[in-house]
Amino acid sequence: MILQNDKLLAYISRLLNTGEESKRLSYLELNKDLFLLNQDKAVHAVYIIKDGICRCSIKQTNQKSYLLEFLGRGEIIGEIEAILDSYSLAEVQTMSTVALFKLDKTYFQQLMRQDPEFNELVVASLAIRLINTALKAAFQQTNTTEVTLQRLLLLLKQEQIRLPKNDLANYLGITVRTLNRSLNRLNESI
Repeated sequence: MILQNDKLLAYISRLLNTGEESKRLSYLELNKDLFLLNQDKAVHAVYIIKDGICRCSIKQTNQKSYLLEFLGRGEIIGEIEAILDSYSLAEVQTMSTVALFKLDKTYFQQLMRQDPEFNELVVASLAIRLINTALKAAFQQTNTTEVTLQRLLLLLKQEQIRLPKNDLANYLGITVRTLNRSLNRLNESI
């Protein structure tokens, strides 16, 4: 449910402790509801979450949002845009107070070229995200909304996370109205 990457976090923590990279690698703490990346805007840094949770979503031309994933400890933000030197594909917003490591984009690109361990960690992170996205899409496409919702509610309960209905609907790719109908059907079946 919430992606985490302890290996990448440990690597960045070691890098920061060397002291040599303090100008290109910094530590930040941000409040809830701030945007790290804005869709279709330039990306100047890559972030790695130390603590907290961010949501990653794509806003469609009809102004509807699709919540792709929740990012937790050790997850990387802005790496795709830095690798492709492109504008942000999605928007990333803090859902809680978040502690982050911030890497200058050119420094991130240098590490990708020159540090095989870092490169391997980033590629593995991208591969895991691709797998998770494919599994989520396959599950949502092959099950009813109620089954998918029931699974999501169980995962949220296990993670002790409360989401507003709008976020639940965006994560499932449905409207709040459809979510309410599905919640009612689930309650009737219990």
